[in-house]
Amino acid sequence: MSESGNRVRYERRLAVGRLAGIACVSPYGETGATTVCRLRLHRAAGYLANGSVPIAEVAERSGYSSLQFFSRTFRAVFGVPPAQYR
Repeated sequence: MSESGNRVRYERRLAVGRLAGIACVSPYGETGATTVCRLRLHRAAGYLANGSVPIAEVAERSGYSSLQFFSRTFRAVFGVPPAQYR
């Protein structure tokens, strides 16, 4: 391939979202697993703040099969345990 052919390819504009999809990362600089964790925890925070659903049910609704793991992860991210967040 000629030098000019390579230059054209490198000069094309690429969307950050497209590059993130190709690399399997979020355009916000986090991995897919981190994104899922963040979304689950924010969903759980909403359940806790807006209702009286038992914490075990909040964990389950948010995709956590272990209440203990949910509680440790929630505390690590929000700085307080789920019961105190309410």
